[in-house]
Amino acid sequence: MKKIKMFVTVLIAALLCAGTVGYLPVSADAAGTVASVDNTLADTWQNIDDKSVNAPTVVAEVNTSDGLKEISKAVTADSQRPSNVILQFNDDCNIVGTDGEVLGSFANIYGKLKHKVIPILYIRDEAAADSAIKFLTKEGTDILDMAVMSDNAGLVSKIKNADSKIRGIVEYAEEDFYTDGKLDLYNLVATANRNSAMIVVIPQNMATTETVTYLQARFKTVWVRTGETDFELRNAINSGAYGLVASDFAKAYSVLNSYEHNTFMRMPFNVGHRGLNTGDYNENSISCIRAAIAGGATHLEIDAHLTKDNRILIMHDDTLARTTTCGDGSIRIRDLTLQEIRSRYTLLRNNEQIPILEDVLEVLRENKDIVLILELKEGDDIVQRIDALLGKGQGQYDVKDQIVIISFSQKLLADVKNTMPDVPSAFLTYPQAADKDKDAMLRENLIAMGVCNAVLDLNYDGINNTYDRQYLRDRGIMGWYWTFGDSALLLTGLKRGHAGLTNNMATEFGKMAVYLRGKEEVATELSIGSEVALSAVLYNGLTLEVKGKVVDIRVNENDWDVIATCKIGGRQYYTQSFRICKPHTYAQDWSTDETYHWHASTCGHEGIVSEKGEHTFENGVCSVCGYAKQPSPSEPKKGCNSSLTAVWSVCGGLIILCLALGIVLIIKKKSK
Repeated sequence: MKKIKMFVTVLIAALLCAGTVGYLPVSADAAGTVASVDNTLADTWQNIDDKSVNAPTVVAEVNTSDGLKEISKAVTADSQRPSNVILQFNDDCNIVGTDGEVLGSFANIYGKLKHKVIPILYIRDEAAADSAIKFLTKEGTDILDMAVMSDNAGLVSKIKNADSKIRGIVEYAEEDFYTDGKLDLYNLVATANRNSAMIVVIPQNMATTETVTYLQARFKTVWVRTGETDFELRNAINSGAYGLVASDFAKAYSVLNSYEHNTFMRMPFNVGHRGLNTGDYNENSISCIRAAIAGGATHLEIDAHLTKDNRILIMHDDTLARTTTCGDGSIRIRDLTLQEIRSRYTLLRNNEQIPILEDVLEVLRENKDIVLILELKEGDDIVQRIDALLGKGQGQYDVKDQIVIISFSQKLLADVKNTMPDVPSAFLTYPQAADKDKDAMLRENLIAMGVCNAVLDLNYDGINNTYDRQYLRDRGIMGWYWTFGDSALLLTGLKRGHAGLTNNMATEFGKMAVYLRGKEEVATELSIGSEVALSAVLYNGLTLEVKGKVVDIRVNENDWDVIATCKIGGRQYYTQSFRICKPHTYAQDWSTDETYHWHASTCGHEGIVSEKGEHTFENGVCSVCGYAKQPSPSEPKKGCNSSLTAVWSVCGGLIILCLALGIVLIIKKKSK
């Protein structure tokens, strides 16, 4: 009995000590081996010299001992450093360089980072993945604030299945962008999502504004692996990506600091909350949705409930009272069939029909650039019902690439993860709570993200620039926020540079520029500061012709690669690289085909010609270029050749006649 009492006393004391230092082991295998727990959030360095509104985070990759020493030195001095560091992790739990040199054990290197830089383990093979799982869950440290990365999405999935709370990153090469020779961006989204990766790393040459926008519009954070020059870094920054994977992080910061005040690296996604929810339309109605699209919405956020007969009704509340002619707050959507609802009630304005999901999917089919953010309210089978509507079969809608899903319910998000693994989702939540500070709430949200394979969609209350950059951006989490109910709040969200703004006034963005494009022209001279013609693409789909100035230039033999800037509406915009040609030169001799003549360019610019025109024939010869018309094979040539043809025709006839006469004479002779 005394032994039992002593054991209990020791156990209680041990637990109390563990609680005092904030540590309790939570990862264990069947044999009881455990990994120590580290839930500390990294304190990433913030660049106070950055004058832009929403600069990307800077990520470094360490491949040499010198590179590792440079980051360790910055950590010790608490000076300029990358937010994340990519470390090549091998099957011995060591970090290795490009040439295979062992730079140190991960445990040792992680300690040197001192929670000042977020570690990213780059996994090359199955053996390294198995070792990472063993380290993180059994024999090493169970780290919350870190990520795993690979160009093999299956390896990311394998580790995430064992340790869901860490973040997943998939790296793509250029060839991954194509399916059967055709550009297939949704495949990048789907592959990353079903393998539990919220971040995608893409090469510099594929990082166009259009590509980055497409991926990030579907909840996939984009980091760009940049080139080494200032020009390449600027081009990557101007894509609107959320992060730069740079070989020289100090140079990346230097280029970022060169941008002008109030520069927008990217404009926010304009999310129409229940459509255009200004009070002029029925909320969550087809008319409201169409008005939001026409006004410049990039996304539509609508709400879905399941009826008694398992149809997906588009409505925010779970009763019909507030937004329909029903008026009875006791009548719940789940208690009526669709036919009962529609036969009895309409929306409040203009007798508009209460929509179902199929009505919205039809609108998506007509507007391929729009992304639907579908909020799931309730319904045990609602995810399965949505999935059944998407596809290329009879009665289905081929719009899966235009849908993301959000919910407050982790259960419904888990259903999305299991039933619709290709479809991105977001957890609706808050940055803080009455009983939790922002750090504690972020820890909870990071865990929920892993369990649900979802990103975050946060209430804007209590948000500031520090939270958006240090808590979210530096962890590869885009800042999607809800709901901005008036113009003043919306302007505040815009000035903070958030990624997505769910708002009731989508038309307020309509005439704002989304991004800036260069125009390919010809110039005799060009230098930094030269004026160039640009086009601003607006949210409402129109373009605005503007003048800008060159901020960076790369000189080629026959043209210049140019990056330019322009201020529009008080906001500074930058283009990606575009070409301006040097004056063209042309050959003096004509180039020809059967129909046209032209002077080919001699300046190296493909597709550039001069004085192209159709032939003007006189007696079979073009009077402009001298091209001689070639006769058709079915038409005999005139002149000498035609005379010879006639002679041969006569000769052939005489030969046939002689042969015929010979045959006749032989027959007569035999008959005698």
